[in-house]
Amino acid sequence: MAIECYKVLNDLTKEVDITQRKITHQVMELQKELLKVRNRKVRFIFDNLERLLELKKSISIVLERNQDSFKKPKTKVMNNIKIGFSKTKADATWEDTEDLIKAIEENLSYIGIQLIKTTKKPLKNALLQLTPKEADLIGLDIIPSENAVLIKTVDKEIEKLIKEINEEYIELLKNKKR
Repeated sequence: MAIECYKVLNDLTKEVDITQRKITHQVMELQKELLKVRNRKVRFIFDNLERLLELKKSISIVLERNQDSFKKPKTKVMNNIKIGFSKTKADATWEDTEDLIKAIEENLSYIGIQLIKTTKKPLKNALLQLTPKEADLIGLDIIPSENAVLIKTVDKEIEKLIKEINEEYIELLKNKKR
């Protein structure tokens, strides 16, 4: 019985390996073709990006010189392009988080609690060590580990490639349904 099982599994895994190798080859061929197309088109894209940056710079200069024309409304849509002025969000930047926290604690300790966020988070590994009684006491459900079917390619690169292709395929199917 076990010999038959291993023979069937051997045949099936051989077929999986062959199919994955075919997919890998097909994807590599596709990537080569895409690279050729990309190399032909990228120059034109970069030229247009450069032109786009120049045009945006020109628009910015005209807007800066004519702020009075954009009091109310502050923006206008022209040729599907929204132009004008908008408020930016205030922001704070710092070099090193630990240095900033230390400086707050030393110099602004009286308001430090308002300036420093302390995160409390359960530790999963520690929680898994609790007894069933302790877990029940805090309303924790512990799901024990169990055996599960495993079908995984030994070659990590092929596995990654198959996963990427599968995700793209699922996304393609989702878009077709819309």
